[in-house]
Amino acid sequence: MDISTVDELEAHRSYIANFIRFGGMPGLLSLRDKSVLSFNKMISWLALNNGGQLNKSTLSNVVGISSRQIERYLEVLQGTFGHNDARLKIA
Repeated sequence: MDISTVDELEAHRSYIANFIRFGGMPGLLSLRDKSVLSFNKMISWLALNNGGQLNKSTLSNVVGISSRQIERYLEVLQGTFGHNDARLKIA
């Protein structure tokens, strides 16, 4: 990669910093720091409960955020991974 201007260098540094901070999930760029912590807590819970039925109410209690916020985070995940399967059911 050839970086020829100071602006390009700064843009590249910003890209790398965001990639490291958000793990390559561009949907997280719109979240605030507190939201990123809640999002990470949700991801951890989802990973530990992989294969089970997802209940937004239970997950919102575990993470400590509203069911609506859980829905928003799941939309971020779906958008990040390009998952638009209509069969995806969330209780």
